[in-house]
Amino acid sequence: MKKNSLFGFTSNEARQAARPRSNAPFNTSYLLQGLNKRTSYNYRKAVQANKSQPFQEQERRVLKKLRSRLSISDYKNFYQAFYKQTAFKRFLVLKNLEERLGR
Repeated sequence: MKKNSLFGFTSNEARQAARPRSNAPFNTSYLLQGLNKRTSYNYRKAVQANKSQPFQEQERRVLKKLRSRLSISDYKNFYQAFYKQTAFKRFLVLKNLEERLGR
């Protein structure tokens, strides 16, 4: 194959390099999805709440996930014991649970 003296690769390589990739992250649908997400009222509200009160948002997320995994009586017992703890112990429990349950 003939080398292109200007760029240093074969003509086939040059065609492949110039070909647009369909899996490129900057295609139109990706941009529109991102725009739709960032302009959503609920998303903006959640981001703002997370910035202003990160501990309460973490607590809300973890307890929501935990509620679906425990029975009503177990969740009630956990909830009561959780709020009897000091703020620092609650923070440690939430951090541990968030790691276990997945963010």
